[in-house]
Amino acid sequence: MGRGEITTFRLKRGVNQRIPSPDVPARPTTGCFNRSGPLIFRSVKTHTALWAILAVGITACRSDSTSNPVMEALAQGPPSNDIGAAVAFRFPSSGRAATLFRLPDLEEVSWRFDTEGRSTETILGFSSDNDLIFTLAEREDSLAFDLRALDLVTGRSRTLDSNVVAATVGPTGQAYVVRADGSIGQAEHRRTDTWPDTLTGVPTALWGAARGRLIAIIETDVGRDLAYIARGQPIVRQPLPTGTPEVSKWGRLVAVTVDSGVALFDPADPSAVAFAALRPAPLAIAISPSGHRIYAALADGRLVAVDRFAANTVQQSQLPGPAVALRTDSFGRLMLAQSENGTIWAIDVIGLAVLATINGSWDRDLPTVAPDFTILVRQGSGVVAYQGEEFSEAAVVQEQTGDLWLTTAWDPRRPALEFAVDSAPTTEPASVEIYVQVSSSGNPAWAEDLASELQAAGLNAKVLRPDDDEERYRVVLGPFASREEAEASGRRLGRAFWIFTREPEVPPEPETSIP
Repeated sequence: MGRGEITTFRLKRGVNQRIPSPDVPARPTTGCFNRSGPLIFRSVKTHTALWAILAVGITACRSDSTSNPVMEALAQGPPSNDIGAAVAFRFPSSGRAATLFRLPDLEEVSWRFDTEGRSTETILGFSSDNDLIFTLAEREDSLAFDLRALDLVTGRSRTLDSNVVAATVGPTGQAYVVRADGSIGQAEHRRTDTWPDTLTGVPTALWGAARGRLIAIIETDVGRDLAYIARGQPIVRQPLPTGTPEVSKWGRLVAVTVDSGVALFDPADPSAVAFAALRPAPLAIAISPSGHRIYAALADGRLVAVDRFAANTVQQSQLPGPAVALRTDSFGRLMLAQSENGTIWAIDVIGLAVLATINGSWDRDLPTVAPDFTILVRQGSGVVAYQGEEFSEAAVVQEQTGDLWLTTAWDPRRPALEFAVDSAPTTEPASVEIYVQVSSSGNPAWAEDLASELQAAGLNAKVLRPDDDEERYRVVLGPFASREEAEASGRRLGRAFWIFTREPEVPPEPETSIP
């Protein structure tokens, strides 16, 4: 099958349905297991130890200016949905400028991020709350890496941390690093906050979990351990069998392939181990975005869905042949599978039916499913976008060896959140409520959990619910009597914060009876 050839099966359920959740491509390379963001590992012989080193890179910078050409370019057209336009970022490995494309037509935006000649190793992930893309950049003088952040609103890039040997981005867009000395850092927009915890051993895989937790795999003398890390608490470790691991989006489930099925682990509770028996042995597994199902591709060509809680098979279908790799999107509608002969199958998750067979390579970043359900596939020296119910070819872009791609939903016209420490004190009208915003999220449960943690720490925290469908759930402290008081409180947090103001809610007038 040549480049651009595709066999399609009509999708009945509307592939173009828009669901508000950005996609981060997984990396199915050997030793690379990351649901929240991509990881790379390189073996380096130091004495008798095997060092697994994580990589990633990109960034950009431009001169300070009151305007942002990227925002202006994308603002020329209407957004594709209420979560922003579906876009693709391309990060060259050779230090060339990073570029931005609109989907599905791969229309290039005429703006270049200045990446300062730094090579892009891998993209960690995108923080929609802060409009940041986190990456690791390789250092010529070290086996470790620099954690970099590309600010999409200002166009500036900066180094947040150095001497990094492992890094990941959690499900809410928070970046974490493990340094060569075992210390753990949490990125806070313009700096990295160091945890009191120290990790023994370099992790060979790292994931971010819900509520600021980390999950790591650490090699030992007798095998490997699964480590669950919560800031300031004892690290929970349990032995992990050999096999390919997968972690659910929120980090509450770790699934590992074994020769007779799939072993299921709760990383926070070593006693909660389950097993799903499968015959023949699974060649590849993937976990649904909700974490309720584990999909397994078996050696006989079957694709089965396993219920996470009952640990039994609830659905199955016959693929055209065995699949050696699986990759789900973040929307719970499509799954990509790599066949034994290298072709790629697009699979409807609801019916486990093959919708299309696409020619292309299987790499750490591509193929991937974008937020508008465009499928990006690398074919030779080009990247092809397939879109629509019949997955027709929408566009082709030429690339160079080593280029990496990230698809996401981004609204560049959303007002930038300014740091209070960068703003001159101003006087607010007496009718305005003043808050310290700690975070914002589209997930109300996550926002309530964070507010509860802050309340437990003695802070006056709460969640401001959205006024309309375009806003997010804001986790705030306050209100405060003045901006100066709010800024002082924010600086005592020791983390990034913003000043958020709004008009006070007007209570409804009481109903009165007519005499």
